[in-house]
Amino acid sequence: MDAWLLLQEWKEELPAGEKKTIRARLAQHLNDLLLHDFAALVQVLYRVDVPEANVKTVLQQNPGTDAGELLADLLLQRMKEKEAVRKKFPTPPPQADEERW
Repeated sequence: MDAWLLLQEWKEELPAGEKKTIRARLAQHLNDLLLHDFAALVQVLYRVDVPEANVKTVLQQNPGTDAGELLADLLLQRMKEKEAVRKKFPTPPPQADEERW
């Protein structure tokens, strides 16, 4: 399963059990990327726009904690932030062609 697809499954209105399952699957996938495809992991973090400084800080402050879980929390938090911005500043509907110039 692709990390991006798992992130797309996450919705605030999901029951807690489903959220926990998605988070666990995401953490497992991120650990796999960390061990076997670091470039893909970096790409996921970049695509979701998780600052590198946040990643370094969280990993350094939590030695001995599962890195996949920490990264999953960062990704999910960033997705929540992006959704909040979308709700606050909705995209206007597209204009009809004759109204464009």
